[in-house]
Formats: sequence, structure tokens, C-alpha cells
Amino acid sequence: MSIARDHAPTESAKPTRRRLSVQARRLELLEIGADLLGTRPYEGLGIEQVAEAARISNGLLYHYFGNKREFFLAVVANEANKLLEATRPHPELPATQRFLASLDGYLEYVDTHRRGYRALYLGALGAEGAVRAIMTRNQTTQRDRILSVLSPDQAAPAPLRLAVQGWIAFLIAVCLDWLDDPSITREELRDQCVRTLRGVIAAADTKEARDTRDNGQ
Repeated sequence: MSIARDHAPTESAKPTRRRLSVQARRLELLEIGADLLGTRPYEGLGIEQVAEAARISNGLLYHYFGNKREFFLAVVANEANKLLEATRPHPELPATQRFLASLDGYLEYVDTHRRGYRALYLGALGAEGAVRAIMTRNQTTQRDRILSVLSPDQAAPAPLRLAVQGWIAFLIAVCLDWLDDPSITREELRDQCVRTLRGVIAAADTKEARDTRDNGQ
């Protein structure tokens, strides 16, 4: 009768890291950074934690990004760009449908990139000016896209611009709350966001607000 023996794994059986291009490795590290930053603030995240999660040395991470600040900026910028891409308007659609499609894209991103969204708006809380500038540009772009629907032929009046800016702050807050307590469906969240936008537009009491109300948008 033969006796089974335990054998140490051969070198070929050991798990090895995939060999990636520089760009692919950077993107992988940014995804890992967003995943970690979505669970803790910037001050609580160390480079060594990112390197450990990525199974690389601290030195290699510094090789790609220079220092913790540059890495953090790259993580936030990457998530901000993904959010803008997810909400890119479809110019072939009528105005109202164009806005609704962008809102659907926004909520899809929130739902499928939960830690990335938290990294963008929670992990970056209290961060330096360069990070806040990325977030401000993102929100300004979102605002201007909505205003292009509401006031396509002229510059939006200040009351309408402020109303939409306030709605974006509302959107961020309710999305973060929904991630923590998904007591309503994504469709219900969408409808609530649409109703709230209609309300703040009406409160602006501009010609655009009256046109929106009269057209049932």
C-alpha cells in the first residue's frame, strides 16, 4: 500500500502577480486606493496599507506616485473623472430626457462604485485645497450641464444657478445617506431627486422655473 506524502508546493505552484503595463498598474493602485479611502479618512490611510493591499513594496508605490499626497490627488481625480464620464450628456436626447439619463448615470455610478463615491466625498473631507479644487470642478461641471438644459439659450440667472448648486449638495448628501441606509430603491431615490430639483427650480422663481413648471418637466 502506498503512503501519501505531503509535498511542499513547487515554485511554479506559488501564486504570482500579474505583469501589468505601467498604466494598468497605476489604475489598479488607484482602484485599491479608492477602495481603502472609502472606509477611512485621508489622515487614517497610510501608504503602507495601500502597498500591502496591492502586494507591492512601499518603494514601488512611491515610484508610481511620488508621495502620499500625489497618490491621494490621483485617487480623487480618477473617481471624479469616472463620475463625470458616467453622467456625460447624450446630446441626441430631448432636454428633459438628457437630464434624466445623466441622473440615472450618476446613481448607477453611486450604486456600483460605493467606496469610490465615499472616497470622493467622505475620504476627502478636510483635505487640502488641491483636492477641494477637483471636487469643485466636478460639481461645477454637473451644475453647468443641468443649467444647459434649463437655460439653453442664455446664461442662467443667479437665482437659478444657486438653486441648482444647492440641489447638487442635496444629491451628494442623500446618495451618501442611501449608501449607509438603502431603505428605498434606487428608482425611488431617483424620483425623490427629480421632485426636489423641481422644487428648488420653482423656488428660484425665474422665467426658466416658470417654463419648467408650465411644461411639466
